[in-house]
This record gives sequence, structure tokens and C-alpha cells, in this order.
Amino acid sequence: MQHGIEMDSRVLGLLLCYVNLTLSLRRFGGLGLYVTMYVEVLYTFLKVISTFLIALTGYSLVFFILLKEQGNFADFWLALAKINIMMVGELDYTDLLVDNIGNNNTVPGTNVPYVPLPTLTFCLFLVFVLMVSIVLVNLLVGLAVGDIESIRRTASLRTLIDQALLVDGIMKSYPRFILRRMYRCSLEIKPNQNSFFNRLPFLVLISQIGFHGHAAELQIWHEHRRGVVYQ
Repeated sequence: MQHGIEMDSRVLGLLLCYVNLTLSLRRFGGLGLYVTMYVEVLYTFLKVISTFLIALTGYSLVFFILLKEQGNFADFWLALAKINIMMVGELDYTDLLVDNIGNNNTVPGTNVPYVPLPTLTFCLFLVFVLMVSIVLVNLLVGLAVGDIESIRRTASLRTLIDQALLVDGIMKSYPRFILRRMYRCSLEIKPNQNSFFNRLPFLVLISQIGFHGHAAELQIWHEHRRGVVYQ
């Protein structure tokens, strides 16, 4: 028993490690867009499916009562799992209804049919196909497409937010005495010192700002000559 629990923990831990690795890619621009799409669609799916979970539970109970002689509906949890699988298109219409009703199949060793109430079962099966397999699934697809379009419009902003949260988390993980020594709230430029290493912060600042106009570059150069401190 203990060995089984340890094995389950290892398997779940392995899965969670790779899921966490995938989610960490959200901080990168190119790959992070698709991970963000996946997470947002997952949130939408969970909200919608939690709303319709009551209806899915009702379908599970109904088919458990009507088809409990079949292995897929032997108990409530198997019926609930089968309903979720049927929701994505695996209906098994022929195996569940057509063969059993047409051939009057019964449970081996008894006279109990696999489908005791064929008319009611057939009608409820059609209702399930229309209400869940068609309407609900298409609703989920439509909401997912809408989420993807909204994410594409704000992809760069979301990437910057994730990167800022990453930097903030890294800074909070360091001890305070290290942050007091290393953190600087301003950049001081000394133009009279012509050493390359002294001018390196200014060059990095220019490359990060990314000005393209000559007038803007000239203005920054004049400020640099006057010894302006950039906050």
C-alpha cells in the first residue's frame, strides 16, 4: 500500500514538474503567447463546465439508471466519466443502443436486457447529443476563440507583466542586506571620465531607449555632456 502511494506521488510529481516548466515559458515573448492562450482557455473552460456540471451530473444519473447493466455505466463515477467522453464526440451509438436493442441482447445468465427501456433511453440519448455534444461543445469552442483574439491584442502587455512579476519575485528572494548594497534607484553618468567602462552605462542606456531620430540622439548627447543624472 505504501509503495503504491509513493509511486503515485512520484508520477504526479513528474507530471507537475513538466507542467510548471511549461507555464514558466509565459515569460518569453514568442513561446509565452501560446502558453498564455492555453491558460486563459483553460480558465474559461473551467468556469463554463462548472456552470453546466449540474446538468452533466443529471445525465450521468439518468444513464446510470437506464444502462447500468453495461460496463461503461456500472456505477455513477463510471457513468460520469463516460458522459464526459461522450461530450467530445465518442458516443458509441451503435454499441450502446442499436446492437443491444435490435438483437434484444441480455445480460449473460439472466433475462435482464442491456437496455430495459429502449424508447426512453433512445430519446434521452438524442437530447444529450443535441444539448451537450453540439450546443455545449460549440459554446466552449466559441468562447475559446474569443479568448484567443483578446489575448493576441494584449500579448506584448501580458509578456511585460509576466517579466515584471519574475523580476519582482527574484528581488524578493534575495536577502535585504544584499539588495541594499546592489540596488540603485538612479543612474549617474560622468561625462568627464573618458574611460570606456565609465561610458558603458551611457551606451547601454542609449541602446535600451532606442531613439532613431538624429535630433533625439543629439539632445541626449548634450545632456550627457552636461552630466545629467537619469532616474
